Amino acid sequence: TYGMTPLHRMASNNLAAGAKMLLEAGADASNKGQIGATPMSIARDSAASAVIDVLRDAERKSTSGSKTNVIKLNVMGSKEVPEING
Repeated sequence: TYGMTPLHRMASNNLAAGAKMLLEAGADASNKGQIGATPMSIARDSAASAVIDVLRDAERKSTSGSKTNVIKLNVMGSKEVPEING
């Protein structure tokens, strides 16, 4: 992967639909990966305007305080599922 996360790959190739799906699944847009650059940086360097728009939209949503993507998981059959992020 050359130090890139899947979101970095979407950014470098201007694959907005893939970037949006990864973000909706919980991908971290601030993760610099092993390459030391954020997906936004990669998108800008690649002139990936569609991904830039997706990343900006995700940033706006993340600062709104919404927890709509937070789910509880029952890991390995445990009887109790702890509260996640409040």
